Amino acid sequence: MLKFLKEDVGADGSYAALVNLYGCEYAVHYIAGEVRVYATREMARNWKTRKNPETVKKMITAKLEAMGPEFAAAHAKLYAEEA
Repeated sequence: MLKFLKEDVGADGSYAALVNLYGCEYAVHYIAGEVRVYATREMARNWKTRKNPETVKKMITAKLEAMGPEFAAAHAKLYAEEA
């Protein structure tokens, strides 16, 4: 269902991916604890493309949670403000 075309997982807690779901491509960025999903081109307005970004976001969020507390801590440190 969800096909990863490219995935970059950084040791510093950074994450980016290019995925395909039902024939539509999406860029995914994990920024400051938020998963952001962007269509890579204009999509037709049918039921698949309207629901796809939310589906991709849920699937990527589950994947990031499964990476464990070490990745979560590294990601939090990446966006922490220095005192």
